[in-house]
Amino acid sequence: MNSAPSAARPFSRARTIVLGTLAVGTVDILWAFGNAALSGKGPIWLLQTIAGGVLHRAAYEGGMATAFLGMFLHYFIAGSVVTFYYLVSRKLPILVERIWICGPIYGIGVYLFMQLVVLPLARWGGGLNPGIGMAKALFIHMFGVGLLAAFVVRKGPAPTR
Repeated sequence: MNSAPSAARPFSRARTIVLGTLAVGTVDILWAFGNAALSGKGPIWLLQTIAGGVLHRAAYEGGMATAFLGMFLHYFIAGSVVTFYYLVSRKLPILVERIWICGPIYGIGVYLFMQLVVLPLARWGGGLNPGIGMAKALFIHMFGVGLLAAFVVRKGPAPTR
């Protein structure tokens, strides 16, 4: 009988991306729900705000339909974030070798991309506004988005060299 610890098999590519999407999307949306609640706003309002990236102000008049659209868009973005990290890590294995450094840096990049590209293109604000709000947003993006994406992607198939 072999008493050596067995190495867990890596996730498949699809499982890595799906689990990463669920993990990143769920942690991020729960954080956002908490922040909205501290501002006196509910989860429906937050999800409609996400849908507002496509529907603008009309998102707040669509009830649950636009809330569901917001949830779909949120997880679509989370899936894109994880998929991009996964694909780049196939060419740059350091992304899964040094997740404690690369993950948070990636999270900062995701935050900057959202603030400086996605939100302005959606005509829904954006930009960098230093302060406690930006510090909280950077924190969740560094650890709840970037590091979590890196951790799950590391569990996937090993990159080829």
